[in-house]
Order: sequence, then structure tokens, then C-alpha cells
Amino acid sequence: MRCRLASIRRNLSSRPSPNPKLIVEAECSWTKVVAQVSRHGRTCLAIADDNTPGQAAGRCLFELRKAGINCAMFTGRGAYPTADGIDEAREMARRIGATCIVSVGRGGTIDTAKAAARLHSSSGGCKQFLTSPGGVLMGEGGNSKPRTPAGNALPLVAIPTSAGAGAAANGRCLVWHPDDEVLVPLAEEGESLTVALVDPILCTSLSKTQTAAMALTALSACVDALLARELALASGTPLQNGDALLDLGRRGIGAVAEGLPVALADGKNKVARELLAIGSVCAGELAAATPAPPTQLVARATGSLLGRHSYPSVCAMVFPHVVGDMLSQASSFSGDAQAAEAIERALSLSASLFLGDGNDGQALMSWLEAQEHELLDFGSLSSVDSTITAKDVATNIDMLLAIEEDTDAADRVWSAGGTADMADLVVG
Repeated sequence: MRCRLASIRRNLSSRPSPNPKLIVEAECSWTKVVAQVSRHGRTCLAIADDNTPGQAAGRCLFELRKAGINCAMFTGRGAYPTADGIDEAREMARRIGATCIVSVGRGGTIDTAKAAARLHSSSGGCKQFLTSPGGVLMGEGGNSKPRTPAGNALPLVAIPTSAGAGAAANGRCLVWHPDDEVLVPLAEEGESLTVALVDPILCTSLSKTQTAAMALTALSACVDALLARELALASGTPLQNGDALLDLGRRGIGAVAEGLPVALADGKNKVARELLAIGSVCAGELAAATPAPPTQLVARATGSLLGRHSYPSVCAMVFPHVVGDMLSQASSFSGDAQAAEAIERALSLSASLFLGDGNDGQALMSWLEAQEHELLDFGSLSSVDSTITAKDVATNIDMLLAIEEDTDAADRVWSAGGTADMADLVVG
């Protein structure tokens, strides 16, 4: 395992990664955190949330203050970034004269910090900078033509304590809108994330359920990328970044496949945790580069379900159903045999990388369903309350698709499943 890990880490570090600079190490010392923050001044705002492991947030604050850095702590509330929370964080950063932001926590914490850093020099509330198609998605509190953030972003140092969708590996920022219960992106996302210090040891306190859900979220981002690439090839208009998607997808799936069984058996195993961290880094880069990733978009559109549970939990629940729907659509395609073959090819490659040679998409779906029932034990995740319907989810998906910059690529991916079919997966 160590030889393979060294190879994966070496290949990742040799690839250009413009945003952010990634440092992935088995033990990323707090000295490096202090050194990164010190490069940007002597006053910083640390952002955590009520899910951040106390020892991580407390240790960060202690080490920064010990080094003579003036540091205040902002603690967010809830699993997802909100416009109000982002506004509070950036106001606090302004009040203390912060020259840098440090985020310690899971994906929602890092996204809150990204938005606060990006909007630091902008006037007006965060809602004015949220992307919404046609003024419908955001309701009365939103803006159909979001403003562009002004000025330069504050430097941001991210310290993730999870290994799921890889928020620390890209500049995207998703914000929860309570009126419509969807995650929407910040407009004109810039390079607010300066460096990410990925220390897998910070994930050793995660439970088996959390570990599995996060790993499946990372896996879903990799499979989404392979699906998008193969469907684009089948259409005769390959994606410009198709080879990069394939490379990252293969590496991410391989890392999760090797690390997950060991981490579930021994949550303190450093090598396994580093492999899962690498899988998460690959997933984060893919999530930002893949046009209309089906699992991620369905998860973001699930309304009240998403509002009651963590993003990894919802992704892990949705993932086997998306795979199953893609397989079903592929087997029933009559007019587009190339698309059907592309789906089967992508899922078979994913299954072979994850489960071993000789496995196909059906085997992958069966394995995922087994995890849902035997390990993840979602309980209430399997039944959505009456406040949301399949039509609502389909509408949300259509609106999120309208935000996608590469609409042609989005059409290719979603013609395979269709928004109504995907919505029925969540709300029967």
C-alpha cells in the first residue's frame, strides 16, 4: 500500500494545481499552518463550526496566538454555508482588521471561509452575489443577475477535517438558500483559496458511518467525471479537459478503493486516511471541472432532505440510485446506442478500478446498495417528508442545470437520465 500511496502522492504533487496550492502529508504540522498565515500578516480570523473537532479548532487558535498572531474565532452554525453566516464572518474579519482567514473544519466551513474571503472588499450582502437563473431559484431574497465581487480576496488557508467532496481542492463555493432549500454557487468565483493543508490525521476521529459516507461522496465525483467524459466522446464532441478528468477519476477511485476497507477496519490507520484524503482531493478538483455531475446535482437539489442531513450522507444515498438509473437507461436506449455504450463503459471502468477486474456497473450498484443498507443505516434518509415532491426536485435540478456554463455538456450528461427520472430516485 505504501508504494502505491507514494506514487499517487508524487503524481498529484507533480500536476499543476492553480487553485489552491495543495499540501497533502501524513502529518502536516501546525508549524506549517503558522508559517502560511504569517506570510500574509499578523492578524487573522479563524473560521470553524459546531461540527469541527474541538481539538483541531482549539489547537489552531493556540498555535497561532503562541506565534504572536492576533487571531479571533468565528463559529458557524449548521452544516451548510448561509448568506447570513457569511456576512457575519466577513464583518468580523473587517472589524479585527484581518489580513488572512484560516478555516478549520468540513466542507461547509471551508465554503463559508471561501465566500467570506472572496467578498471581503465588496459592499452589499452575500445574497447579491449568488447565482440564480431567471430570478426564480432564489425567490424574493435573491438576485437574477448576481453582482461580481469587487477587489482582491483575503488570503485563505484551509485545513479540512473531512475527506468527502474535497472543498479544499477547488475555488467553488456553494451556499445554502433556506427559501428554496438548494445549494447555489457564488458568482464569479475567484482564487480565494490560497493554500490547503490536508492532514489526514485530522480525520481519524470520524465514525465508520461518516467515513463511509464521505468516501462514497468522493467516489461519486470520480464516477460522475468518467460518465461525463465518455458521453462527450460518444457524442463526437470530446471535452477539452477529458484526459485530465480520466486521469483524476482513475486516481481518485483507486485511492478510495484501497483506503476505505482499511479505514473502516482501523479508523486510526494513517496510510488509509491519507489515501482517502487523496481521493477527496481528486474529487474536489473533479467537482469543479466536470460539467453537470449527476450525483452532485441531484444531491444539491433534494430540498428538505438536504436540509436535514449532511451533504456526504445525501450524496451517498443518491449515488447508487443514479448509477442504477444510468444502467437502466443504457439498457433501454433505442436511438442512441453510442450513449448507452458510453455509460456502460464508464461504469464498468469505475467498477473495475474500485472492485477489481471483471466487475461491471451492475456489480458497482449492488455494492453501493449493500453499503447503504448494511453500513450507512440512513433511516430517515430513505423517506422524505411531504414538503417536497419529485416535481420539486426535478424543478430544482433544471434550475441548477441552467447555471452550468457548459450547457452542451450538461445536455449530454442529463439526456442519459433526465431530470424527472433522477427526481423520482429521491422522491418516489
